[in-house]
Amino acid sequence: MTVAKLYGGNQAAWAAFDPITVMTRHGRYTGLSGWFDVPGSGDAHSLAEQGNPTLAGSDPNANPEGQDAAARALCAAATANGISCAVVTQPGKHDWPFAAEAFTAALPWLAGTLGTPSVEPVPLPHGG
Repeated sequence: MTVAKLYGGNQAAWAAFDPITVMTRHGRYTGLSGWFDVPGSGDAHSLAEQGNPTLAGSDPNANPEGQDAAARALCAAATANGISCAVVTQPGKHDWPFAAEAFTAALPWLAGTLGTPSVEPVPLPHGG
């Protein structure tokens, strides 16, 4: 339905913006990393370290739109194309309080990754 509404049914137009298609077409990336934060319980997961990645604590009530599945798929595609990434779970549901916690958790990593002066690099959770 998204392709029909946003792209008039044009699959090629959608593919030009679909992140998995874009990463796959681009090929191997260097020097990139990503942090995906989803509602749930459990620890952070680096898909690069898992043979068959799953997300601990997937909660369909907190996460009815399936952001966890989307994050796993995006992180798996990213990892396959040389992008280090982690899927991190935070308690809560997909709302502004959750976003505040997610930003708080990710900011030290992001600041270090971007080379913020006087900020030491922090690895992605679980080795990312």
